[in-house]
Amino acid sequence: MGCEGYFPSSGDIFLDSTRVNDLSIHERARLGITMAWQEPVRFEGITVKDYLTLRHTTSDPASVLELVGLSPDLYLSGWSINA
Repeated sequence: MGCEGYFPSSGDIFLDSTRVNDLSIHERARLGITMAWQEPVRFEGITVKDYLTLRHTTSDPASVLELVGLSPDLYLSGWSINA
């Protein structure tokens, strides 16, 4: 993500074909890079499905949740997560 104080110990980081090692957090955000949480972030009034598809509306949120070991049944039931 480019958070201050964290640097790769070796190698390069690419998004598509763009090397992002030296980009600031703001420059990375403009490219669509964001933080990924262990569990979906709890924003009042937005469903987990809506949050997971903000950038890529055609992505499958169920497969994303399964990929990180979370149950789609628990997170995609349509209810909003309240803070």
